[in-house]
Amino acid sequence: MKKELTVALAATWMSGAAMASGSGVPLLYRSAPTDEATAPVPLVARSPAAGGVPVRLVSAPSGRITASFDAAGRYLYLGFSFHADGPFSVVVAPETPLASVQVLVNGVVFLPLGGSATAYAASSTLVGTPHVQIRLERGSAGQVPLAVSLRALTPCQPLAPAPCGELLDTPPASLVYDLSDGVADPFDTQADLLVPAIVRGAGLHGPIRSALSVHNPADAPVRLRLFLSDLGGGFSNVVALTVPAGERSAIPDLVGWLYPGTPDPVGQGVLEIQGFVPPSPGDLTVETAYEGGGDGRLGTTLPLFVDPLSEGSPALLTASTKDDPRLTLFSALPLPATASLSRRALLRITLPDGTVSLNPIDVSGGPVSARLSELVGLPVEGSAISFETDDPSLHAILVRSDPVTGSPFVVASK
Repeated sequence: MKKELTVALAATWMSGAAMASGSGVPLLYRSAPTDEATAPVPLVARSPAAGGVPVRLVSAPSGRITASFDAAGRYLYLGFSFHADGPFSVVVAPETPLASVQVLVNGVVFLPLGGSATAYAASSTLVGTPHVQIRLERGSAGQVPLAVSLRALTPCQPLAPAPCGELLDTPPASLVYDLSDGVADPFDTQADLLVPAIVRGAGLHGPIRSALSVHNPADAPVRLRLFLSDLGGGFSNVVALTVPAGERSAIPDLVGWLYPGTPDPVGQGVLEIQGFVPPSPGDLTVETAYEGGGDGRLGTTLPLFVDPLSEGSPALLTASTKDDPRLTLFSALPLPATASLSRRALLRITLPDGTVSLNPIDVSGGPVSARLSELVGLPVEGSAISFETDDPSLHAILVRSDPVTGSPFVVASK
């Protein structure tokens, strides 16, 4: 029997951020540009939606996203869902003028609040979980940066035919972003994120466990849904995990957590995640190891490729810096004939305090192989890294040595 469980847990690495001036919507379903003037409500499809409009989930740090139109598409749709108490306003603030912006919540058209050009609110009481759909109509610019946020609202009493009231600087009370809410059948819906090689079983040195770590840097809690698709074609429970604002939740025994009613479950498969994609490297990681870590790690920390379908994404590889891994960076092409032809990648390291260190690496003279701390000249433990390049011939491999056995193993590769 398939059932859904709701769990909230956190191993806090940082304090939650204070929510001021509303809350920037951290995750948005985004459609491809289209000439379709209508789209499904709610906009939570992970496969081509009715009308043939592809939709996928993207990260929008602090609510910021770029609407990218092409010559064939007049409209672009954004969508999200959440839980909150009390009236609210959806704020859509483009940096470049759009031909029009339409906001619908549960199929109800939100109108500009008191003549505002960016804040939209309802003139009647809404029923049910808010599912927001935003239709953007292309103006003169093909690339339009914009910000989407939620703000609490004190409405006029009684409600007027047009929305009016005081727009507050705070988010709606009890706000939780829940972008997979309303999915009719999680087992028949395309996942937003797949993590392969999840394991729970017996190993040479004892029980083997896969551990999940999820970080939510947003200013409000985020709820995601997870389940395991096992090698036999079955499914675990669907579990809803709420990660508090600015915190990290850790699940040391992922498979056991997904089968709470099964004594000592054994299995392996693919973790399917709905309603979340990591905004930066290291915000979602999985590591498989011997239980307790005393007998060493099994061998693989799965690589994390952040939003690989983004337009023009330069990311070659993303991973964590646990145990100071060794980087090998090389080109698949022969050495350049002249010194003027360089082959370079940029090593971007986000330190635990949020500081970003940019380190260019040139492999024109041959492969580069060194530990990350040696390359950048500073401790990197607890950081997240990303390699960026516009050279398709470059390849990167990260190798760690097991601290107990000393055996090397690949943790990420392109």
